[in-house]
Amino acid sequence: MGSLQAVIDEDNLPLLDLQDQQLGKIKALIVEIGNNAGQIVLYKTMAPINIFGRSSFFLKKSATRLEKLDDEFLRVSANFQLMRLDGELLVIDLSKIEKVFGFHDVIKGEAALGIASIEAAGLIENPDVLHELVDDVKYARKLTKVASSSPVIQKNIPSETVISFCRSFPALAGRIRFNENGDKVLLDTKVSKDLFINLLMDNYLTSELTELHYASVAKDSVDAETED
Repeated sequence: MGSLQAVIDEDNLPLLDLQDQQLGKIKALIVEIGNNAGQIVLYKTMAPINIFGRSSFFLKKSATRLEKLDDEFLRVSANFQLMRLDGELLVIDLSKIEKVFGFHDVIKGEAALGIASIEAAGLIENPDVLHELVDDVKYARKLTKVASSSPVIQKNIPSETVISFCRSFPALAGRIRFNENGDKVLLDTKVSKDLFINLLMDNYLTSELTELHYASVAKDSVDAETED
């Protein structure tokens, strides 16, 4: 991110001497397009597969034959990962950016806090499976939310209440299994892991008015609201 900002702020960057530098050392490209009135800045990492040169050779067509290319060259595809436009930073390829800038490691650290809070609550029989999920950034993000804002964890909902809810709520009944004693959740399928994380975020609701059941991520608490 710092390199991207440096290009935007600095108009007199030193020129790259390609006589002394090999293209294979290029790790990323920052492309600036525009003028004083406006700019677009594009960023993408350069994988070794996109750099061609000394280890192989390529041919180009001429009028009557093929000619060998002796120089190194880059293949630049259109799949840029970041764009800065009108002062706003737009992430195009989130998974790639997370890996390049180490964001995934930060997310994994926060996810570990979520796992610790689940283990402390004593809700599941096999908490070790949660540690296996951390390397999957999708699950790591979900577990990060559990660490910071799980209503079930924050309100210390008893395990027997959680088990009873799992047995009775239509979206959960029969899809989440339990240990032999029936007092802890057993996460033994991908489906059960997804359902359990949603359960911790209190995403399964029942309308008191219609008695209909819902799965809802977006919720606005009204418990503290009072009339003026």
